[in-house]
Amino acid sequence: MGDTIFSGYSQLLGDARVAAILVGGKPTDAAAAGQAAEIVLDRSPFYAESGGQVGDRGVLSISGSGTTFLVSDVQKAGGGRLFAHAGIVQGGELRVGSVVSAAVDASLRRRVRQMHANCEIRHSPPT
Repeated sequence: MGDTIFSGYSQLLGDARVAAILVGGKPTDAAAAGQAAEIVLDRSPFYAESGGQVGDRGVLSISGSGTTFLVSDVQKAGGGRLFAHAGIVQGGELRVGSVVSAAVDASLRRRVRQMHANCEIRHSPPT
């Protein structure tokens, strides 16, 4: 499995392939409705928690299938090379190799970015 390619600086929506699925911390080929899982994508517009800024939230979905996965957090894994999208399958089934539409919650991203910028300004040393 190669590194997750981060595309979130230029886009908040994009297609990606499911590279790995973990349920209960163990690799598996699929996750079905109601299961909590971590999904590793080959590319992702989701920002992974880093530098004091929380990870993005949003949705992974497969068009026309009813498959949706609510992303509640994104963490770096594999020494920072992989992005693990934590959440729950809301409907359908995700399988390794599936192509999903990855959509970041843009409103939350803006609020988090603004809050993070405000904290940096407040905690900057006086000049």
